Amino acid sequence: MAQIKQVLKDQYLVREGETPSEMYIIKNGSFAITQFRGNSELRYKDFKTGEMFGEVGLFDKRTSEVNIKALQNSEVIVMPYETLHKQIDVLPTWIQALFKNLINHLQESIHFIHANAATDNVGPASSHLLTKYMAILNLTSLRHKGHFSLAALRNYTIQVFQEPTARMNTLAHALAELGYLQHQEMPEGPGFKDLKPENLTRFLDWYNEWLFKPERARILLLNDEETKNLKAMIEFAKDLPRNHKGFAKVNLNALQTESVDKTGRALRKEDIQVLTAKKYFSEPTMEDSGVTLYLHCEELETLAENCFLVNNLTRIFS
Repeated sequence: MAQIKQVLKDQYLVREGETPSEMYIIKNGSFAITQFRGNSELRYKDFKTGEMFGEVGLFDKRTSEVNIKALQNSEVIVMPYETLHKQIDVLPTWIQALFKNLINHLQESIHFIHANAATDNVGPASSHLLTKYMAILNLTSLRHKGHFSLAALRNYTIQVFQEPTARMNTLAHALAELGYLQHQEMPEGPGFKDLKPENLTRFLDWYNEWLFKPERARILLLNDEETKNLKAMIEFAKDLPRNHKGFAKVNLNALQTESVDKTGRALRKEDIQVLTAKKYFSEPTMEDSGVTLYLHCEELETLAENCFLVNNLTRIFS
C-alpha cells in the first residue's frame, strides 16, 4: 500500500551508500539529486510536485550513488519496491522487458553525469599551462638528445620562455615518478634521461589539439578509475582475434566473469556503460554468442595513456 510521508527541508530520503527500497512521487514540495565530493555537495537535478524518483533501484539492488534531499518541507507518496514488483509480475512479459530497458537507460545517464562531474575540475588555465611546460620540456630534451641537466631545463624555462622554474621542477620529477623520465647524474649536475620521448611528444600534440577543438567535438576525458577500467578492458581484449579493421570482439558476459583472473580488476556493468557513453568504443550489440562490443586496442592504449597523463599532470597546475 502507498503511504504519505512528510519530509522536512534539508532532510535526506536516500543517502549515498544506502540500498533504496522505495519509489516516490512528490505530492507537494521539491527535491534534488546531490552527491558529495570532498567538502562540497554537488546538485545534479531537481524534482517538483507530480514528479517521480527512485525508479532506478526497482530492478537493481545496488547501493545508491547519490542523495535525495528535500529542498523545502514536502510530502511524498511512498511505494515500496516489494509492492511494485507484485504488480509488475502480472503484466505481459514485453511490458516487463520495456520497464527494465528504460531503467537501464536511466542508469547509463546517471553514470554518464557522474563521470563528467569527476573530470570537470580541470580548468582551461591549468590545461594550457601544462601544454606550455610540456613543450618546453620536450624542446629541452630534443636539443640535448634525450639527456638533459636540470640546469639546462631551468635555463630554457626562465631565460627563454620567462616562466617560473618551480613548477617545471615539479613536472619533471612527476614524469620521473610516472616512468617517462629517469634521474641521472651529469657533468653539469642532476639531470634526466628521456625514456619515452615519442610518447610525450604524441601526448603534447594530442592534448593541444584536444584543447582547441569545439567542446562538442572533444572526446570526454576519463578520470583515474575509468582510465584503469579502460586499461583492464584493453588487457582483456589484446589476445582476442581481430576483424579486418583491427577491432577485437569482446563478449561482455565473459568480460565480467573473467576480468579479475585475466587483468586483476573486476569490471562491472556500470563501468562498461560509462566508457560506452563517453564513446571509447561501440554500443554493445546482441549476437548469437551473447552481448558483445568491439574495441580497437592500439587506439585505446594511446587514449588511456593520454588520460592517465592528463589526470596526473594537471594536478600540478591546478
